[in-house]
Amino acid sequence: MTDEEENISDSDFGEDEDPDKIEVPGGGKDLAAAAAIKENKVKQEIDVKPDLKLPGQMPMSSYNTKLSGMYPSSFDAMMRQPPMEMAALGLNNPYGNPFMQNLGSMFFGMPPWGGQLSNKAVQQMWMNNMDRPHQHQEEEEVDDEELGVAETYADYMPSKLKLGKKHPDPVVETASLSSVAPADVWYKLSIPDDTIKGGHLSALQLESITYASQAHEHILPDGSRAGFLIGDGAGVGKGRTIAGIIYENYLKGRKRAIWVSVSNDLKYDAERDLRDIGAGKIEVHPLNKFKYAKISSAVNNNVKKGVIFSTYSALIGESNSAGGKYKSRLKQLLQWCGPDFDGLIVFDECHRAKNLCPVGSSKPTKTGLTVLELQNKLPKARVVYASATGASEPRNMAYMVRLGLWGEGTPFKEFADFISAVEKRGVGAMEIVAMDMKLRGMYIARQLSFHGVAFKIEEVPLSKEFEKVYDASVQLWVEAMQKFHEAAELVDAENRMRKTMWGQFWSAHQRVILSVFRAAEAR
Repeated sequence: MTDEEENISDSDFGEDEDPDKIEVPGGGKDLAAAAAIKENKVKQEIDVKPDLKLPGQMPMSSYNTKLSGMYPSSFDAMMRQPPMEMAALGLNNPYGNPFMQNLGSMFFGMPPWGGQLSNKAVQQMWMNNMDRPHQHQEEEEVDDEELGVAETYADYMPSKLKLGKKHPDPVVETASLSSVAPADVWYKLSIPDDTIKGGHLSALQLESITYASQAHEHILPDGSRAGFLIGDGAGVGKGRTIAGIIYENYLKGRKRAIWVSVSNDLKYDAERDLRDIGAGKIEVHPLNKFKYAKISSAVNNNVKKGVIFSTYSALIGESNSAGGKYKSRLKQLLQWCGPDFDGLIVFDECHRAKNLCPVGSSKPTKTGLTVLELQNKLPKARVVYASATGASEPRNMAYMVRLGLWGEGTPFKEFADFISAVEKRGVGAMEIVAMDMKLRGMYIARQLSFHGVAFKIEEVPLSKEFEKVYDASVQLWVEAMQKFHEAAELVDAENRMRKTMWGQFWSAHQRVILSVFRAAEAR
C-alpha cells in the first residue's frame, strides 16, 4: 500500500466527495456558502460608518461643533451648576448627554452603537471580557508606575509681555494656574526705559505692574474701579512691584498714594524700593507721625503729594482729645484724598484684614471694617491687594470687594452667597476662582522654585561644655520654682494671682531654655 493510498484511506470523506460541498448539520448550508456569508458579515461590520446616527444619538462628526457650547463661558456660569454637574466639567446632565453616553459606552468596551445590542449580547461581551487573561492589565500597571507623579508646579515666564530682564532666580507657578492663559496685554507703561533696561524691575515685576495698571482701567457694574490681587511668594519682589505701580501712577499724574502694611519698619523698605527703581523723589510719610488735623495743613508740614505709609493698627487709630475735627486716621485719609480720588491704595499683606467675615458668633474686626470702609468711600481709587495667601481661604476674601466676584452684575448678590457656593465644592473650587481671576487679568501668583534644594536633619552630638551649661540652667530654674512657691505661700496669693504668676514663670522658663538650645545649634 502506497503512502498516497494510505493518506486517502485515513480521510473522513469519500473519494468522490468535495468537502466544500458537504452540508453543515443543522445549518442547511454547505461550507462554501457558510464561508461566503461569514465574509459578507465581516465586510458589513467593517463598512459600518462611525458617523452612524441611531435613535437618541448624535453623529460623531458633529461633536466638535457642539462641545464648545457645553462648557460654561466663565467661572460665574460654572458656579451656577449643581455640584454633580460641576464635577463633570460643566456638562449639563452628563449622563443624558450623547457625547457622555458614547464615552461611557466606550469605557465599558462597547462601540458607540452598543446601545442597540440586546441584553444577551451585552452580557456575552461582559463575560468574554471577564474570561480574558490579565497579562495586559498587569503590563499597563507597570507602565503607570514608571510614569511617576505629575508635577505640582510649572516653570514660569511671562507669555504675553516681552519686556525687561529675566528675574535673577527661577520662578514657578502652580499647575492649575499654568493651565490658564493670561489676559492679553494692551496697556502701555510709562516707566522710563532706563529703569527697564537697567534691570531695576525684572520682567516678572513689570508684568505685574502692567496687569495691575490694565485692570485699573476697568469699572465694575456697581460703579467702583476694578482692583488687582498680587499673590506672589517671598523672593519674587512684591515690595518692588508695589513701588513700580506707585511710580507708574505718579508718572500718569496721580501723585497721591496710600500704602498700608503690617509694620512701621517696612516704611524704610518702601523708601529703598522707590529709590532703587529711580523714583526716589516720591516721599514716603508715616501716618502715625501726623497730628490729628488736615494732612495738607501747616501743622502737618503741608503734605500734598507722595505716599502715606500706614500700618493696619495705625489705620484704625483714634484721638482721645476732646477737640479737633479729625478724630480718626480714616477721616484724615479720606479728607486728604478727596471724594474723586483715583490714585493708588495698596493693602500689603492684606490677609491682616481677613476677619471681616468671622466664623460663628464673633464680630467682624475693626481692621476689616476700616479696610472695607476706605474702599467704599473712595470708589474711583485704584486698589491693589498683595498677599501670598490671598486666595487660599475663601472666607478671608471678604474685604476684596474690587475683584468683582460678588455684588452687582454677578451671580452672587452678597459675599455670603459666594462663600456658600464655593465652600460646597471644597478646595478645588478655590483653584477655579484663582484660574478665573487670572483669566480676567485680575490675579497673578508666582513663587521661587525649590528645584535642586535639599533638606536633611543633622544630629550633632552635644559637647561636655554644653551639657554642663544645660544642667546648670535646669538647676537654676528648679531653685527659682521653689522660691516662687515659697513667695506665693508668704503672701497667701489667691488663685487668680497664682495663675498669673505661674504663667509669667513658665513663659520666661521656655524662652531661656529655647535660647540655650539655639546657642548650642549656633556653635
